[in-house]
This record gives sequence, structure tokens and C-alpha cells, in this order.
Amino acid sequence: GGCRRGEKGLLVRRAVVISRSDVRASEIRGGPIQRRLGLCTVVFFTGGGKVTLRGVETGDGRLLNRLMTESADG
Repeated sequence: GGCRRGEKGLLVRRAVVISRSDVRASEIRGGPIQRRLGLCTVVFFTGGGKVTLRGVETGDGRLLNRLMTESADG
């Protein structure tokens, strides 16, 4: 179980594939407007930089965060 694919971009869509083993840390961000709309921003920090996914539903963001950061044997 190792990769997740996401799409980034408002006008131009770009596919992003993140390997679970490359994720060093992650965080979920959300300002007052995002929280009111039930959205968040998920940021994954990898060895090659950071990948930011904006406009993710909060429940999905938490699930994605958990799937990408929990240990493979846990």
C-alpha cells in the first residue's frame, strides 16, 4: 500500500502521485472560511519538497492524512 494520486490546480489540472514512504510529515490547515465551508488544506512534506492539496473536504483530508502517515504495519 503505497501511493496516492491527487489533482492540483484551478485552471490547469496537474496530477500528483505521492508515495507513502516519501511522506516525512503532514499537516491539515484551515482558516475560518474553510472551516465554515467544511474544507481544509492538506500539506505533505516529502524529501523533494511539499505537496499542497487545497479545497479538500475536512473528513476526507483527515482520512488521507491518516492513510499517508500511519505505519505500513499499523
